[in-house]
Amino acid sequence: MLRRRYRYPAPFYVCLCLLSAGGYVWWRSGQDLEIAEVYMFNDGKPFSLHKTSRTGTLSENSGKPLQYFRQIGNLSALLLTAYAITDRPIKGRLNIIINTFDGAHVTLKCCIILSNHTLLITRASETYRVPKGGHYNATKYTCSLPLGTDVVQMSLTSSSCSHDVQDYIPVKRPVQRPGSLALCGKTLFGKDLRPQRLVEWIEIQKILGVDKILIFDLDNPESIRKIFRYYSRQGILEVQPYELPGRIEGVAYRDLYRHRHDHDGQFVQDDGFVLLDCRERLSGYSWVMGIDVDEIILPRRNVALKPFIYELTARYPQAAGFHFYIMFHYTSHGKTRNHYSGIEHFDYSRSTPPQWKAFKYLYIPDRVTVPETHLLYAKSPYTITWLKTSCVLS
Repeated sequence: MLRRRYRYPAPFYVCLCLLSAGGYVWWRSGQDLEIAEVYMFNDGKPFSLHKTSRTGTLSENSGKPLQYFRQIGNLSALLLTAYAITDRPIKGRLNIIINTFDGAHVTLKCCIILSNHTLLITRASETYRVPKGGHYNATKYTCSLPLGTDVVQMSLTSSSCSHDVQDYIPVKRPVQRPGSLALCGKTLFGKDLRPQRLVEWIEIQKILGVDKILIFDLDNPESIRKIFRYYSRQGILEVQPYELPGRIEGVAYRDLYRHRHDHDGQFVQDDGFVLLDCRERLSGYSWVMGIDVDEIILPRRNVALKPFIYELTARYPQAAGFHFYIMFHYTSHGKTRNHYSGIEHFDYSRSTPPQWKAFKYLYIPDRVTVPETHLLYAKSPYTITWLKTSCVLS
């Protein structure tokens, strides 16, 4: 096997002849980027991956095998998804963006498998970390490659790249849906959500003109997963199975009930992790809403959301997104009339007067950085617009 190490300052072009593929790869190294290593075999065979016989990595917290995250060896960096994004965050490059729970906090390298089984290794740059502390930080890493690189799988490492296929995850390409509206519904979990309310919520989103709903499934009961399967077949819903991996001292079982581990900041990390994935997976849509499955963005003057969005973007052409204040409705007491229609969401009309307590958002993917649960941050020169309560009822 030939092992070649390349280090170049300032933009420089390199042509690599891949004997096994009968073709060429052009690589441009930027001023702050480098080709760390390129592997080829001198016997004409490409870099190969194999699958070793091993038991699944156990979550130190629950004791169950990890199903959806990928842990590389003993490194406390757990990978869920990787997306190939053109021109972001680095212009003129193919950027592989990896969403991880990072408990290692060490310098990492990207191990990238091309379609011709060539292995490329380059530096992993940390491009975003969810604010506030925690044992496992929701972190976004980026590997920068030349445009046109045909990436298939990737991994992260602090040492040598693995030859085991089980240490790699596929690189996905976001679906491109210009003119479409997506909804990031975050994580659904626990046994408190009634199936009827979930069905009503999805049907309301369909009426409002939402084209895609993304939900993360954290240990939901079969009654909820039946609904997931039904709407997934319709194409309106995409469900990402989810888990909370890793060990937290003093926490017997990780979940998203805030009071159980709010003391160590991990709730913010676990709650915010899915927003990293939503940001990339839904980046091919023109607009993305960030709301939970007990919230609705309901325009006061328009029947559907898209006419409302067109009106807003025409009025605020430099807007990266819009914040909406949230009405909290208490339906368990103080109802103004006793008639029950059979539709639980109609309880809003029979509740006590709403209270304004927080806000959610709608954004244009190319104009924002990574959203938080309640806040957006615009890229320059765009701005975030805060809408008055007279515009929207949520």
